[in-house]
Amino acid sequence: MIPRSIPWRATGADREAPSPAERLATLARAIGRLAPDWRDPERYYEARSELAEEVRRLARTLEGESP
Repeated sequence: MIPRSIPWRATGADREAPSPAERLATLARAIGRLAPDWRDPERYYEARSELAEEVRRLARTLEGESP
């Protein structure tokens, strides 16, 4: 659900890790797509937990960067 790797680029150029702002934008899109799956309700809760953990991880990273 949450893309963890940097997408492949046709140019072959290496891309550095996404900035916190880019990561938040990615997470916001994932949260916007989050919806219950009536055929597999557990999938929704797993995705929700993964998103929450990623937001917590990003918050810890940003706290470490504060002066």
